[in-house]
Amino acid sequence: VNCTVSLPIPSQSTSRLPPAPVCAKASYSHRAQKSHQKRETVQFTTLSNMSNLHNAAASRAAPPPDLQAAQMRKDKMEAVRLARLKVKANARGAAPPPPGKGGSAPAPVVNTADGAPPKVNKYRAVEDHTGEISFESGATIFVLGDPDASGNVMGVVNGASGNVPFSKLVVITDELLEKERKEKEAAAEADRKAKEENLKKGQGKLEEEAAAKLAALDAKEKEVLLASQPEGLTEEQKMAAAARAQAEAKLKEETDALYEEEMRLKAEAARLEELMRQLDMSDDEE
Repeated sequence: VNCTVSLPIPSQSTSRLPPAPVCAKASYSHRAQKSHQKRETVQFTTLSNMSNLHNAAASRAAPPPDLQAAQMRKDKMEAVRLARLKVKANARGAAPPPPGKGGSAPAPVVNTADGAPPKVNKYRAVEDHTGEISFESGATIFVLGDPDASGNVMGVVNGASGNVPFSKLVVITDELLEKERKEKEAAAEADRKAKEENLKKGQGKLEEEAAAKLAALDAKEKEVLLASQPEGLTEEQKMAAAARAQAEAKLKEETDALYEEEMRLKAEAARLEELMRQLDMSDDEE
């Protein structure tokens, strides 16, 4: 065994013990043992792992409904604040309020006849946009007033405010919210069915891997396993039956997980629809 010892340079102020020897062979042996143990572990097919990764990615794609609604409420409050500041500035003949995070002056705000701030409405982006404020299709934009002569409106999204092409927006109605919810529910169901079909196609592979795992059992474990199988079968048939049972149990576990994920996505879609409707409270309540 080749071991190296690093000794400190002697000095009057040094009273530390020398460090423990580092054995390269021992370190290599430990790593090799861990690698060998890892190779000995027989695992089921990666279909289930891919399913879990896909579900995790889907859950990261959008924040939970309550977080989405919290950000949208902040955006609406910011839009209402800017509208009121604009009215006050116009009354004083002063400059319009400073822009938000968009970095450019907001689009002109058209006041109502009685001098009240323009109504703030929520719109759905139907196209991606990059400009004074940037957003992707599907984003919720809070719009002040009507379009100006150039077809722009002042919008607020994700804390930023600025000019937005009105042609890229559609007003969010109860009918649109219901349609979006149903589309999300249908997508969640279709996704679950597609994954279930893939899992069923891989059942043969599951049985092969389960059989390989069972074949690696020691004599005592195999004896217990065979004793749990129906009488009248050969040892080979009993091992095949045990492998099939394990594969079916794994398949059911994955299928149940897919169904739970579908129900979670549908519940989130319904919750988001409810929260979006609640954003229609009057500006004074903001």
